[in-house]
Amino acid sequence: MDRVASVGASRSRTWPVRPTRARPSSRSLRAVPRPARRRGGSASDSDLSYLVTVLEACAAHESRYRQALEALLEASRQFAAVTVERAAYTADLESLTSVLAGRLQETVSTVEPYATTPAVADARESTPLASHADLPPLSITCFGRFTVRRLGNTVDLCSSRNGQAILRYLVAQPRHQATMDVLVETFWLDDAPDVARHKLHCAFSALRRSLNEGYVCDRGGGYVLCENGVYSLNPAITIDLDVDRFLSSFRAGERAAGEPAIAHFETACRLVTGPFLPEDLYADWSQIQREQLTRRYMTACSALASHHFDAGRFDEAVAWATRLLEEDRCHEEAYRQIIRAHVGAGRRAEALRQYQRCERVLAEELGVQPMPETTALSSAILHGDAVAASEQHDRR
Repeated sequence: MDRVASVGASRSRTWPVRPTRARPSSRSLRAVPRPARRRGGSASDSDLSYLVTVLEACAAHESRYRQALEALLEASRQFAAVTVERAAYTADLESLTSVLAGRLQETVSTVEPYATTPAVADARESTPLASHADLPPLSITCFGRFTVRRLGNTVDLCSSRNGQAILRYLVAQPRHQATMDVLVETFWLDDAPDVARHKLHCAFSALRRSLNEGYVCDRGGGYVLCENGVYSLNPAITIDLDVDRFLSSFRAGERAAGEPAIAHFETACRLVTGPFLPEDLYADWSQIQREQLTRRYMTACSALASHHFDAGRFDEAVAWATRLLEEDRCHEEAYRQIIRAHVGAGRRAEALRQYQRCERVLAEELGVQPMPETTALSSAILHGDAVAASEQHDRR
């Protein structure tokens, strides 16, 4: 702050000067008379002397400007550091307050009152004392939008974005757990180790409070746990994940055949209401699992489109093939399925429009022409040979 104060007083004080030659200030320049120019416009010694004086004044002003700028930057750095410390202390205070409040509620709940009125009894019954086994199950949706529900109601997660991201990360892991080092490397790679661990502690505490809200749990317990440096979802609590149900139905469809397989595939695809964890669409840690789920989803959609086409349900075939194009605009097999379905339904003009769309998208996105089987399908339609188009499908 002393340096900042010195900057404010720079206009009323004289800065140190060079020992060999005094530098006039910009104000003193106004008192220096401009030398008269000679006829013919040539520069005299007095012109050069005046130029030197002006340059020295500019240099002195630049020096004062740089000192003021350095002082301002230093003050800004100090303010930023103090702001970070204040946020950290505030988070610690909130966490400590929550823990103390929980202990106080536990203490109050174990003390028998001298007289229990109906009102007091109702109040005690409205505050559940939950052990791990008593906490209600959670229902978590990862496709389309990440949501957490309990007893049919949406759970309001903490305002900490890092806390929410940690929950999504744990949900996406096979055993729903991760070590401290992995979480620090995933979310705070550029921070110092102590700072990163502190941020992890604050974010995880905020997440635990939001999930446990309305339930009195043991210290450090509830829906999420941290034991021996491992952060996890509580394995003692039932958690229903739409991703788990999708994979279960998809694998059942792979093992089955005929109508049962189609029923399993359709059940799986109905669960996919959007991308996997769209909140982390560009995060490296979610990419591999998202790609794996997308491939399975597209396999099921293709099987459903083919099944409905073979059964003569052409509109359903178009609907499932269109889902393929929503995932991959250049999926040429999906275009062929749609074209065949329109031909089967007698919509020859729409089938040709779909071929033209396929041709345009492939040229724009990949710079290539449709595959020979797609072109042959278009030629058969142009010549009015719908039977050839269906036979081409049968040979596949």
